[in-house]
Amino acid sequence: DSIIKLNYNQISNIEKHRTALNQVVDKEYNIILEDDVIISKDFIKNIEELFADLSILDNIDMLCTCDFVYDGDDKLKLKSFRDYNKILVSKSSYFINKNMAKELYDYLDNYKYDMKTTITKFIDNNNFDVKFLNKCLFLEGSKVGIFTSSIRNKNFLSQNTNYIELVKIGSNS
Repeated sequence: DSIIKLNYNQISNIEKHRTALNQVVDKEYNIILEDDVIISKDFIKNIEELFADLSILDNIDMLCTCDFVYDGDDKLKLKSFRDYNKILVSKSSYFINKNMAKELYDYLDNYKYDMKTTITKFIDNNNFDVKFLNKCLFLEGSKVGIFTSSIRNKNFLSQNTNYIELVKIGSNS
């Protein structure tokens, strides 16, 4: 594991997450939202469905809400992070419980990687139950191209459908 040189904005992002993680309350539903999270009118029904039954969160440690795997089902369903992902696509919104928040907070005490890589490595190296959904709830503004990224010079537009189609075309040539 090589250590990545972090810029001021990346360190600031980590510290903002640490501050939020330190405020997580036990036996409560805690959501962390970055300031560039976007709520699309196309996803309001999905958000309402989750918030209508937050007990879906009772037995999991983290729910990533800016990442999803669409399965065509109309009903909101949990998917295991480990079954689908090797890396976290976005860390701009997630629910987290107190136990995981405390351990992640402590893990972030030493800066080794940017926040997204750190959370990915933390999930990979621990036995927390991390889920995401089969439907999108929130978008990360810098990932759809609405905002520039203060974290990276080269921002991967992973949630921009036009960008994804261009990548597919480029990959096939």
